[in-house]
Amino acid sequence: MKLDEEQTARFCQGCKMYAGDAGGKGVSCVWEDVRRVTEPHVVTDPVMEFIKNQTRSVGTNYLMDMTYLSVNL
Repeated sequence: MKLDEEQTARFCQGCKMYAGDAGGKGVSCVWEDVRRVTEPHVVTDPVMEFIKNQTRSVGTNYLMDMTYLSVNL
């Protein structure tokens, strides 16, 4: 997809992650990321970035709490 004025106006302007046009070289997006990433974090494959950003780490405390809830309900 070509990032032009129409694309920016139709999709980027309404996106809560939109942070500008990256100096005319692309688009800047900002979001809170719980992963350890570089600063700035450069993304070349938006689909793969979305998939990776959906991964959440679940600790043992969470699993023990869920087990306790399921046993005591």
